[in-house]
Amino acid sequence: MQWIDELYGGSQSITLTEFMEKVAEAILQNQKIFKLFMNEQRSSLLLSKVKEKITEKELEDRKRHGVLQNADFEKYNVSFQVSGTIEVLNEWIKTGMHQSPKEISETISRTICDADDIARTVTKIKSTSHT
Repeated sequence: MQWIDELYGGSQSITLTEFMEKVAEAILQNQKIFKLFMNEQRSSLLLSKVKEKITEKELEDRKRHGVLQNADFEKYNVSFQVSGTIEVLNEWIKTGMHQSPKEISETISRTICDADDIARTVTKIKSTSHT
């Protein structure tokens, strides 16, 4: 949990890709721990707490930067993104981490940005069709 605080607590603003690359590099450097963490049944409670913490930090970060528009939508959106990211990282770990941290972070970032663009477009279309 402290590591998550440190990632979000930096004074310097970083891009999503840079953030994800830091996460992937930490996983690569601590492979044994993360393999156990992601594969153990008993780790599900810990993994749930990690998801909650990251979601909380991401929502705080979005609010601080003025991009938190619809709180309910953002909460579900961030939860979806965090869960998806963890599953992609889990798959990366299980398949031997053949991609570099930079490659996997770019894949995750591109997926999140594409999903965000689609979700916001659908929301705009729905809101304009009701007026």
